[in-house]
Amino acid sequence: MTEPKLELDGSLGCIFFVGLFSLMLYGCTCGQVLYYITHYGFTDHRYITIIVILIWILDTGKTIVDMICGWEFLVWTHGDAFALLARLPGILPGEFVLSCSTIFIIQCCYLHTIWRFLKESQHHRHWVLFMLPPLLLTVVSLIAGLVGAMQIRMADGMDMALSKAKATGSIRPGCSAIVDIYITVWLCYHLHDARTGHKRSDTIVTKLISYAITRGFCTSVAQVLAFALFLVDSRNDTLYSMIFYIPASTLYVNSLLAMWNARKHITQIGTPTIPSTWGGADISLEDRSMRSSSLETPTRRERFASRPSTLAGSSFMEDFDR
Repeated sequence: MTEPKLELDGSLGCIFFVGLFSLMLYGCTCGQVLYYITHYGFTDHRYITIIVILIWILDTGKTIVDMICGWEFLVWTHGDAFALLARLPGILPGEFVLSCSTIFIIQCCYLHTIWRFLKESQHHRHWVLFMLPPLLLTVVSLIAGLVGAMQIRMADGMDMALSKAKATGSIRPGCSAIVDIYITVWLCYHLHDARTGHKRSDTIVTKLISYAITRGFCTSVAQVLAFALFLVDSRNDTLYSMIFYIPASTLYVNSLLAMWNARKHITQIGTPTIPSTWGGADISLEDRSMRSSSLETPTRRERFASRPSTLAGSSFMEDFDR
């Protein structure tokens, strides 16, 4: 019984932790949505509300699928645990479709924010060069997730599913991790470039940078671990990668909702004319610099004239508002 026991430890045990982590993160998602409704409700921009509802619906559907799969694995086949190795739930591909779609939407939101930065910065002429690689990687990650779901649907058991989805299962988290690192680096660069020398505004920029780093660290680490463990699982017929692979989309949802829910908190730190980087009410820093021009040194005024503020119009939803 030693060999079968080891196989079940690497499969049933992982499924238990997957369900536990998914439920915990989904609880955080519901808390974030309730906070958004309470503090922003219908006073926020309509497109922000639509995206919040959309990603909440997708995350809810994914969690429901996770629970159904967990029920079939851990309860329905109780007493016949070896059925896990021979049969997969028919609804399982739906989990991968919902999860990769959620990650795609959220990464596109962050990429649009970077695009707004680039359009207002000195790199505006080369924005295609900077935006095309991460966008392609995001699309490749989405396609890999959808193809992997189809391959799992045609598999008869766990061994065949891991064999069929070996390439697509590693491409999806690998591409997502690269895009997350890219997003984090660019946001930190542009936010740091937007420092003005004023203590109150720089405090807000520092807070935004810490949010960007925290978000990027959590999501990219989860994707890197899923990528590395998936390579191990494909050789050992285990499911350790699923501990990070499946809850990843819910982690993305929480990262985006946390950014949006922190808008009022961030604006209360400094002056009300400082824009919320991921929010809707952006006010150009050029306006602020003109209002405080009497307090600026000539060197500071020349700096603003030669380099437009990268925070001006940085919200990825600003186009819709216009």
